[in-house]
Amino acid sequence: MKSVLGIIHSSPTGSSNAHEALEMLMIYAAFGFEVTVLLSGAGVLQLQKEQHPEVLNIKNHSALFA
Repeated sequence: MKSVLGIIHSSPTGSSNAHEALEMLMIYAAFGFEVTVLLSGAGVLQLQKEQHPEVLNIKNHSALFA
């Protein structure tokens, strides 16, 4: 089985980079890859509970990390 490591270091509100990386990793998983996600730096803010991105008019993708 092939595996892929995704490193996310972008904050949830700074840009859409983290969301796009997560979507890419989900595509890999759909094709049978073993996916590992490493959150570093501001990327750990993805796990913070009770975020309200709609205030900043951006998409809420925190449920994808569950």
